Amino acid sequence: MNKVESGVNSTLVFSSTKAYLFFVAYLCFMYLLYLNTDFLKTEIVSGKNLMNQYGFLESILLIALIGSIIEEFLFRYVLFKLLAPFNDLMILTLSSTLWAVLHFSENLLVPIMLFFLGWILGVLRIQTNSIMHSILVHFLNNAIFIFFLRVII
Repeated sequence: MNKVESGVNSTLVFSSTKAYLFFVAYLCFMYLLYLNTDFLKTEIVSGKNLMNQYGFLESILLIALIGSIIEEFLFRYVLFKLLAPFNDLMILTLSSTLWAVLHFSENLLVPIMLFFLGWILGVLRIQTNSIMHSILVHFLNNAIFIFFLRVII
């Protein structure tokens, strides 16, 4: 049994507690960028356009909850199983890169930021041997962005 299946991890010294702390730091950094620069303006505009198509609760349900469950199942469960022959560092790098590329936007900062979020989600998957924590963090990330678009901007 490999490390991803067993949850035993000798190559990754990054606890799930640290992953949650890095997630909070990631959110602070991301929203400081959103509020203080025009660099991510295209993301805010496209997010607002999406919010105009759906109401707040529908956005939370479709984007934050269902989107998080589907993406975490595909990227942190299925893809991790496919990449199981590799070590944790390779699994995190490949899955985070693919996840970031598939979320690509015209702004280069977005996939870079999502790479780091994907890394945090992957660490949670490895450390807890479950996708439940990565679903929770993914959901919180999406829900906070929806709230941010609806209330703050």
